Amino acid sequence: MKKLNISIIIIVAFVFALASCSDNGPVSVDDIEEEGVTSLALTDKLNSQSGNPTLLDPHQSGNAANECKAIGEFDYAFKIDDWEGNMTGNYDSDTEPSVRFTIDHKPDNKTFDWDATAAISAVIVKGGPTANLWEYDPAVMADTDLKAPGNADVSHVTFCWNEPKEVEELTVKKTVETTYSRTHDWSIDKNVKTKNGYKLDYIPKIWLYTDSSGDEKATWTVDVTYEGYKDSAHNVSGKITIENTGALDAVIKYVDDVLGGENIDVYCGVDFPYTLKATKTLKCTYDEDGYFKGENKVTVKTERDKYYAKEDIVWGDPEPDKYAKVEITDTNSGFASKYGHVSLDAYEYDQNEVISFKYYENFAWADYGADNCKDGKTYHNTATIVETKQYAKATLKVNVQCFNTESAWALDMNYEVKEVFSFCENGFNNWGWSNLMEPGSYKLDLYAGAGQCDISKGTYVGYVEIDYNSFNYEYHIEPGFVLEEYHIYAGSTMFPKLRNGRDTVAPGQYSIMSPLSGDIYVIAHGVVGLPDPNFGPGNN
Repeated sequence: MKKLNISIIIIVAFVFALASCSDNGPVSVDDIEEEGVTSLALTDKLNSQSGNPTLLDPHQSGNAANECKAIGEFDYAFKIDDWEGNMTGNYDSDTEPSVRFTIDHKPDNKTFDWDATAAISAVIVKGGPTANLWEYDPAVMADTDLKAPGNADVSHVTFCWNEPKEVEELTVKKTVETTYSRTHDWSIDKNVKTKNGYKLDYIPKIWLYTDSSGDEKATWTVDVTYEGYKDSAHNVSGKITIENTGALDAVIKYVDDVLGGENIDVYCGVDFPYTLKATKTLKCTYDEDGYFKGENKVTVKTERDKYYAKEDIVWGDPEPDKYAKVEITDTNSGFASKYGHVSLDAYEYDQNEVISFKYYENFAWADYGADNCKDGKTYHNTATIVETKQYAKATLKVNVQCFNTESAWALDMNYEVKEVFSFCENGFNNWGWSNLMEPGSYKLDLYAGAGQCDISKGTYVGYVEIDYNSFNYEYHIEPGFVLEEYHIYAGSTMFPKLRNGRDTVAPGQYSIMSPLSGDIYVIAHGVVGLPDPNFGPGNN
């Protein structure tokens, strides 16, 4: 034990002697003779990890090469001395190749950060009789918050590093491209309802009466349902780039790709084993149909090592995204009048959500009239999803009441005229009446369909006002009836006469004789339209 202590003292003295006779500038470690150069301070290491300092106590200063040699085997060394005040700046070593060191001295002038243009394996920070040692395995190109032991002032800093060894190094990168198509499903339905709810053969029907009692509103409803979507044609493809970033040629034995847990084929255009020269790149591709989850991991196996790259499988937006947006049209102009241009976006609706459109139309007998009453109208309205060509129809039937024409004749029912003579009692097959009147104003009732001159069989359809003095006359027709023709006779004889002198009641022969004086006979005729009595739901 005592002998060991003596040896240690001799070694320390020898190291001190070397340090005291050397320059403090940067030198190569090879400049130092290996004989007897071993630092006793290494016996005080505390099993430090990279990045954490080890206390060197004691630490003998010397030139850069000596200090680095004392802690290990290094190819290069560089020392920044005269550490006074703020040392922030750039420092270039005089090694070959030269390395630039950048020092960032903190405001307390005791702590600093560094970075270098080469990978550094150790840094010695001297302050007082001791020093802190930072060791890096693997070597690093920067570190922060270095300082001397006990937060003492830094006297100098020594960097130690090695010539990079030639190693095999591959850089593997990969891409994951996903594609799939999506088809959105829609459905469409349409119906029409009427206020009164009449139907014929299950088809809604409107009955329009001449007196407007059947006028009503119809309501159309178009229901578009978003049924959801289906995805298909999933595909995952990508590229694998293998770059030889090392100094050695690499012999690749295989390239293994696992997609979502399944091994897949990779196409590299070469046979394995394959020698990838330094600085060269090998490009591979893969292409797989199907839906995969998880990640895509590639393994490149060489004779010396394995290299990996992986990317998550991310399914983005579908392409094509079929029927994501659709346009709705309707042959009924009421739809566009209320809603304009209708475009639906699938992503705005939940699955099975119904989008409803309602619009209205009023139907009135006056819009059709007697001229359009015969067969009625049938309206076929169609709503369409333009892109999918789906459609739905709704049919509405509209029947319009017609008039049945009947002859009508006027007679005095108020007993204001002097006497009334029926056609039937005067030898005519036609029915009607001739009214004998003296000067004055009269109101004659107008009956239609009173066969055999029996008003109980006829229909009261209005009246005729007659002013004898001016012989102005005016027909007044009750609502629901229509006067299509009229003829009036006024003369001194009970009936108009033909050229042969015979009496006639044919309306075509009626005229007003002139001059009129004394008692006169008046026959007022009309062709009146009576609403079809067989019109309505119970008769069709």
